[in-house]
Amino acid sequence: MIESRSRREFEEIMAERDVVKGLNELDQLVKEAKLRMQSGEDAPLAQGLHELPPEQLFLAHLAPVMKEAESKLEADISHMEAENMQLLHSMRQSEDEVDKMALELATVIKDLEAASDVMGHALDGVNMKAEIRTVDEGIDAKDTGRASRL
Repeated sequence: MIESRSRREFEEIMAERDVVKGLNELDQLVKEAKLRMQSGEDAPLAQGLHELPPEQLFLAHLAPVMKEAESKLEADISHMEAENMQLLHSMRQSEDEVDKMALELATVIKDLEAASDVMGHALDGVNMKAEIRTVDEGIDAKDTGRASRL
C-alpha cells in the first residue's frame, strides 16, 4: 500500500515536471558537448560580470540604445531619400517648364524682331519723333478740353 502510493506520487511528480523531456534535453546537450570536445572546438567560457572590463560593460549597456538610435537614423535617412526623390522629380519638371518657356520666349523675340524689321522698312523716311510729338500733343489737347468741361 505504501509502495503503490509512493509510486503513484513519484509518477505524478515525473509528469508534472516533465522530467523525461528534461533528461532527454540534458542527454542531447551532453552529446553535443562531447562532439565539440572531440572536434577540438572551444566552448564559450562563462564569465562573471565582475570579471568583465569596464569598456565591455559600458558597451553592453549602450548596445540597445545605440541599436534604437541606428534604427531611427535609418528610418530618417529612408524618409529623406524619398523626399529627395520627390524634390528631384519636381525640380526636373520645373527645369522642363523653364526650357519650354525659354523656347516660347525665343519664338516671341524672333516674331518681334521680324515685326520690327517690317515696321522699319514701312517707316523709312518718316520722322518718328515728330510724329509721336504730334500725336502726344493731340492727346494732351483732348485731355485738357475734357478737364475744362468737367
